[in-house]
Amino acid sequence: MRVSGTAPNAANIKTTELASWSSAAGELFSNAAFAPDGKLIAFSSTRSGTKNIWVTQGTSSEPIQVTNDAFSNKDPIWSPKGDEIAYFSEKGNVSDGRTNSTGVWRVSALGGTPRSVGAISDGSAELRRWTASGKIYFESAGNLHALDINSGLSERVTALDPELGKVDSITISADENSIAYIRIKDGTWQLFTSDLANSRPSRIADGTGDVGGFAWLPDKNRFFLSLMVDGVFQVFVIEGSGRPVRITSTESDSIVLDPSPDGTSIIVSSAKEESDIWRVMVADSAESPVSRSVNAELWPAVSPDSTRIVFQSAKNLSRGNKLFETALMVKSLASRDDSPTQLAEKGFLATWSPDGSAIAFLQKHVDGPELWVANPNGGGERKLASGGIPMIGYSVSPYNYTEAKAFSWSPDSSKIAYVSNRSGAASIWAVSARDGSDAALTTDLGADHSVYSPAWSSDGKRLAFLSQKLTPDANGKNRKKLNIIDVASGNNSVVFETDKITRFLGWTDDENGLIIAETERTSGLPPEIALKRIAIGTGEETSIDRLKNAYYYNIVLSADRKLLAFAARNDDIDDIWVVSSRGGGLKKLTSNNDSALYFSRLAWLPDGSAVVFGKQTRFSLLSIITGIE
Repeated sequence: MRVSGTAPNAANIKTTELASWSSAAGELFSNAAFAPDGKLIAFSSTRSGTKNIWVTQGTSSEPIQVTNDAFSNKDPIWSPKGDEIAYFSEKGNVSDGRTNSTGVWRVSALGGTPRSVGAISDGSAELRRWTASGKIYFESAGNLHALDINSGLSERVTALDPELGKVDSITISADENSIAYIRIKDGTWQLFTSDLANSRPSRIADGTGDVGGFAWLPDKNRFFLSLMVDGVFQVFVIEGSGRPVRITSTESDSIVLDPSPDGTSIIVSSAKEESDIWRVMVADSAESPVSRSVNAELWPAVSPDSTRIVFQSAKNLSRGNKLFETALMVKSLASRDDSPTQLAEKGFLATWSPDGSAIAFLQKHVDGPELWVANPNGGGERKLASGGIPMIGYSVSPYNYTEAKAFSWSPDSSKIAYVSNRSGAASIWAVSARDGSDAALTTDLGADHSVYSPAWSSDGKRLAFLSQKLTPDANGKNRKKLNIIDVASGNNSVVFETDKITRFLGWTDDENGLIIAETERTSGLPPEIALKRIAIGTGEETSIDRLKNAYYYNIVLSADRKLLAFAARNDDIDDIWVVSSRGGGLKKLTSNNDSALYFSRLAWLPDGSAVVFGKQTRFSLLSIITGIE
């Protein structure tokens, strides 16, 4: 890291709250931007229930809602004159006569009827700048793109080499001649500026660890970054080619969003998240806390004898950044006051062996997750497998991981099935829990597939999983298949094929079929989910039920495969429900009356008597740091 630069005067720096709210379901990020004259601020927020764009004059005024619809509107940026705001909206099939897809929209800074600018297919794109030449620049897939506001057409304007590292937070100067970006590789980061063609990149600063936010003032030659310090993101400023100088000392993350035009103020976002683990009884719906502490506790798994749980515990959990680096704790279910034992300092997705003698979990490393196993009483940690294991996805508010299983213990606890692409294609592997010997169970899927959710049959002779073709078909759909491997012969048979969004939940109770969840919309909380049984041999579909407003990533099959538990959000309230895996009506277990509570990952007691789950809250905050000279 370079060693020049002048520290701001800490005595002049002041932090003031700009806006705060209880996060709605699915909210993680909130972006904000100063108007060109620095007098107004636009920000995205779910304070109205859905994510919309708001405008405020600062800390002393009540924000005005500029957009007001049921879609997710984010990334507000100002027009050069400050009279309009452009934003990214996931509007789906809504047409204004010009386009009917997700993309960039514009609206008067005082509100009014939004107008489409142009479509962007990448839902993770982030808007960067609206320039005087009539272009809106946005980042997508590690490069900068320009959307022409007159034609509605966009084009890529940079060609940064991904082999040199992941590009993040790329932005452009107002004169459209210079760019700045962060490049991340092997646990290190580098800050560059360059001409648009990146023919003369200049490294401004570098360091190790995580970068949580970045902003650039080209006219002032000033850079702001959020860098991790002792597990918390703090704000740093860089003058010219100097070293990063820290300007905050907060207990929760401070994420850089946007500096004022004069460079003396900056908007930051933060969040306060809490999560405790609770239990609800199936017979009488009685609820009781299982574990409560100052740390966020979530993603429990219950021991085979239903006496203990293992769960993740994180200090200052914020924006999901610590979900894969949490402590793993084991605790008795007998009393919430019993002290837990640390199983591992860092890990995620802990799962008990069927005989209760070991707990397997994943650990995050630079080259990807590794599969580990440990003694439930603590100690004896051993790495079983690494290389090509995919990182899991997760949803937010509440936190749920996207697959039913990341890996699966065999019924006799001798081995673990997991996914790896280290052979060049995604395959199911089986590793011995005793000596770490490893073998691929599938070899014929091809390189153009992803593989998910391996699950053993009760006799250990068959293994079912979901696969997805990465290349879309002629209709733009990604085909999914339910597969079963005969473990002895290695033969793979396809049970069912679909182009719908599908999760594989497990085997039916008679093991003559497989249970899936299907939906039409890629959302953690879709309007409807179809639960189905798929017959092995014929592929015949039998409806179990159709769930309304259920969390797609929080549907869990009981150990005996007779019941399904799920969390749903109706009338702005989360509750837990159960349904028979053979159908026959829903039963609500909880009676929640707090709209700020979200129920995260469920887990059954193996005897089927109760469900344990996380009770999560998230509070979003935007602040202004002033006095940065």
